[in-house]
Amino acid sequence: MTIRRLNEAGLERFLTELLEIKDRGRDDLSPELMASPDYSMVISTRECHPVSFRSRWELAGFLDNVIEQAKLQDYVRDPGFWGWLTVLLFDEICPKAADGSRPDLKSGTGVMRYYPQMTEWRRYYRHLLAGPWMIYQAHLDNPRCAMPLLATTVSSPGEAVEQIASRQEFVTSTTVMECVYRLYYNPKTAKLKRGAGRKDRGGVRRFVTILQQFDVTYDLYSMNPSRLMEMLPREFEEFKDPDRQD
Repeated sequence: MTIRRLNEAGLERFLTELLEIKDRGRDDLSPELMASPDYSMVISTRECHPVSFRSRWELAGFLDNVIEQAKLQDYVRDPGFWGWLTVLLFDEICPKAADGSRPDLKSGTGVMRYYPQMTEWRRYYRHLLAGPWMIYQAHLDNPRCAMPLLATTVSSPGEAVEQIASRQEFVTSTTVMECVYRLYYNPKTAKLKRGAGRKDRGGVRRFVTILQQFDVTYDLYSMNPSRLMEMLPREFEEFKDPDRQD
């Protein structure tokens, strides 16, 4: 299918249908959203088709390739573009349960994960397509920094993503993200280490709390990652083991 963007009417109908799916008024999006000129317009003659992904890393790479190959850089802040991609990949990022429902839409921020809102960072990063692509793009020069936040499944970002990606000053910092990689990512398994998402001792939420304290005194952007690792309290020692399993 040629690449399109939702127009204003398409975005309005998309939001309406997401809310109806959330409330079990329907189970699927209307096929007209994807191809009808009433709701969308062609922005590239290149083809784009639904694909399955093992991780957010694969998804982000796919999206980056689509944008680069189709020369769609002018659309990366366009809610219509991300809306259309969400419709295209909806079954992948919002899978159905056995009863036909889509439980991932039931959470308090459920709709925000699918309906693109590009004017505010805390809304932008939560989008299940735009968010991973943004993280991937931010670390093209050092891809390993993006891996911890892109290691989870496309439909379940997880606690690490919520805590780190919600803070633009941290997720765009090579120093911070290198430390996240060293602490919480196991390159042998390509997964997060066991306990990374816990809320107490040594977990990612505690890591963010410590960073916020350090940020008052230190310039985290210019700090050497190894120095920042040395400054962490003893509770993080168990995560410094590179072979800690997922």
